[in-house]
Amino acid sequence: MTGGALLPASRAERVALVAVVGFLVAVAFHYTHIVRGEIYPGGTYLFRPAAATSDAHAYYDQCRSLNPYLSVPPTATRPYPPFGYLFGHPLTWLPRGASIALTYLLAVLGGLWFMNHHVARGPEADRRVWALVAFLVSYPLHFVLDRGNPEMITALLYFAFVTAYAQRRTWLAATLLAVVASIKVTPLVLLALFVGDRRHREAAYAVGLAGLLTLTALVVFARHAPAAGVAGQLDGLRENLRLFGEKYSRGREGLFANHSLFGAIKFVAMSADVMTWRQVVDRWFAPWQALSAVVCAGVGGYAAFVERALWRRITLLGVLVLALPHASHDYKLLQLFAPIALYLRSERDESDARVLPWIFGLLLVPMAYPAIEGYRNVTVGVLVRPLLLVLLALWVIRDGGLARARLPVRGATAS
Repeated sequence: MTGGALLPASRAERVALVAVVGFLVAVAFHYTHIVRGEIYPGGTYLFRPAAATSDAHAYYDQCRSLNPYLSVPPTATRPYPPFGYLFGHPLTWLPRGASIALTYLLAVLGGLWFMNHHVARGPEADRRVWALVAFLVSYPLHFVLDRGNPEMITALLYFAFVTAYAQRRTWLAATLLAVVASIKVTPLVLLALFVGDRRHREAAYAVGLAGLLTLTALVVFARHAPAAGVAGQLDGLRENLRLFGEKYSRGREGLFANHSLFGAIKFVAMSADVMTWRQVVDRWFAPWQALSAVVCAGVGGYAAFVERALWRRITLLGVLVLALPHASHDYKLLQLFAPIALYLRSERDESDARVLPWIFGLLLVPMAYPAIEGYRNVTVGVLVRPLLLVLLALWVIRDGGLARARLPVRGATAS
């Protein structure tokens, strides 16, 4: 606080203030349900307590098998690309408990290092403890740790990519992008950075390496299931993707922890008529794919060729990754700390400081407040978070336009 002001002066403090207040409000709300004897869903802003860390145990088994797509019951889904399971296989050389504990430790310490590393290099270095507080109390961190989802590994690789690109170590960044895109396809949108900066060789290298890693994983899996071969593994992957689409993209499985705009369409359809919402979803499914492609091309092109500040570019591309898929679950919100860290590292500007810290902060708070009668685990966050992501993108575009108007001479990429 400065000058007797009622609100924090630094951007880091503002983000932390919203995150802490949102966390405390959620704890108080859910505690009242626990007192009344309701453990789930009213008693927590996370998933069923009995299922805590279940994703971590499932991922351990999937990676250890080296045959992820063909060793599952018909109702299970393993939608990660092949390298996503091969990458995690070395972790299975450790005992299960040690492997999971190591992954958790790396996720927390890696996130703290990333936030401290970037904020310490900005104008609010003396306030970086607030950025660390925001990270520790955030809903995305709590949710990914509660589930033990491998998205925490993806987030660490994403943080490493952002750090390398901010340091202009573009070949290292391309290598890291290839690895993370081989685990989750959507980060390929970050190729817009390389294209916009005329780093075409690095972009081609990233695509080629991602393809090579995918092929390597398929060959390894085929050797462990020789009767199926590579073709059988591909068939298994396609079937897993089909099941995922039916359960998560079109269905309401996981909707309680969804922040995509298409999830918001489901929310509105269910609010209007809980009996016919699936018909609305099926009707909009294909058009949403086409609309998403158009928006991705437009915003991606803007981030590549118009915007120059790295934090704005990362923010816009990150919004595409989070908001446009048919299903986008809250583990991925951990990636928000990349644009937050770069934003806090950037030079302070009053125009963005008035709004952006509050948007970033709100995206970090729990929102597991029931919203639809009959579907108690479909919460207000399903609607509010995608709208906040859209507002974030629009405000960043506005802010970039104002910055260019003040500085008409295009400068070097800022971090």
